Amino acid sequence: MAYDPKKEYDYEDVPELVGYLKRSAIDAYMMSENSGITSHCTIMDDRYVVSFPIPLVGSSDRDIARPGMDGQGGGEALDSGSGGGGADCTSEFDKIRWSIDKIVEPWKQLPDPKNVDNEIEKWITAVSPLAKDPQTVGNKSTGGGTIFTNLDQAGKALGNMSGEVIHKVEAFVAKLASVTGGLHDKTMVLGGALNSEMKMFEETRASVVKALQEGIKVFDAVASSEEAGFEVALKIVSTTIDAVLIFTAPEVAIERKLLETSSKALQTLKSSKDATVDDEKADSYDSAISQLESAFEAINKSVTKAEKGVEGMLIGNLDSMSQSDHRKYYDVTMDPIDSSAIEPAPELNVDYGKAKGVCRKFGDVRTSVIEAKDSLPRVSMFTCLLRSGVIGIGSYGPAHAFSDLNVRIEKLLKNLADDIENEAKNFDLAVEAIVSEDAQARSRLQETVDYIKGNPGDPWAESKPAPQRVKGNTIV
Repeated sequence: MAYDPKKEYDYEDVPELVGYLKRSAIDAYMMSENSGITSHCTIMDDRYVVSFPIPLVGSSDRDIARPGMDGQGGGEALDSGSGGGGADCTSEFDKIRWSIDKIVEPWKQLPDPKNVDNEIEKWITAVSPLAKDPQTVGNKSTGGGTIFTNLDQAGKALGNMSGEVIHKVEAFVAKLASVTGGLHDKTMVLGGALNSEMKMFEETRASVVKALQEGIKVFDAVASSEEAGFEVALKIVSTTIDAVLIFTAPEVAIERKLLETSSKALQTLKSSKDATVDDEKADSYDSAISQLESAFEAINKSVTKAEKGVEGMLIGNLDSMSQSDHRKYYDVTMDPIDSSAIEPAPELNVDYGKAKGVCRKFGDVRTSVIEAKDSLPRVSMFTCLLRSGVIGIGSYGPAHAFSDLNVRIEKLLKNLADDIENEAKNFDLAVEAIVSEDAQARSRLQETVDYIKGNPGDPWAESKPAPQRVKGNTIV
């Protein structure tokens, strides 16, 4: 089937378009090589007729087989010309096909946006338990978790009691709500990174199709002794920016504000611009192939800019939350209830039933936190972004930076679940000691306090690589 410039081709048609491109490039080559006073080329359906003027006689024609619509074959000298068999061009045609493959081959197997979308669905499972309310982000809906409802109910129950022990638990509830919100926001950054890569590759695939069609147009123009240039306006970086912002700073994306109110990590990405495709007109095979190469280099520059921006955002968020003065937003520092807080005092008022209810709410909150923690390791960029290493920032794009932030959030959620469990035990034992006024209960309370203070946990510690088992000179 012949190439139809009016047809709307998509990425699945790339192999077909590459075939058309090779044929058009060989057409352009034959015209460029035979456009002088010593020879002239006429393109027929299945052959090239190369005419060599002979003074006072006329001309000698040599027929050379033309490639098929798939760009393959051709170059053989045919015996049908008036000059008999001519020079074979198969090696020249193979070189042209090789030149085009060298340019376009890495772009024939780009990541499938559907695979990235599958990771976003897994991410929704992780972020939903941490959300205060249901959200619709882009065309994705995340559920609203029960953490904040449970904390609100625990806070109301605590409001009916008083004393130092109650004040400490109320302070923990407030910090727990704040830290959950902070970890939710960082988990949203992971979603933004996934969404940006998905939308970026949707746009990149469209740009590849457009570049191939423009290449066909330019080569066909050269073959017709005309001039033409590449008309490709890239939107890869701008699409990536919008896809990130709709997850991480929707008010910026929707209202098009400056990023002075957004995170510093987003500012660098927002300032990035798409590369420009050279639109200088080509008038020969050499200039046309150079323009084709330039177009794909511009696409790659845009992909690289976009991925560097996403990677920088991920690294920036990880670095920011790891700063000592920022850790309080993502990590609860416990102030356990010790025996001094349960001494009889006029303001001490503890309701045993309500206190038990608060502990149950803590258990429900912990369950939600663990649900989020257990879901995060299932979300990854490594497989869904795999492509040729020459595209963007490498074979896996920003997957390593994504993984680092993901692991940090997972560790913080695990630590948070431990803190909630310890707080519930600590409060429960404090209430038992208050109600029973029993020395043994006080002793168990103090044991809990000593354990909490002696095992604070450090979600900020860097993981050490697992020791490798070696047999002889081989790692097993």
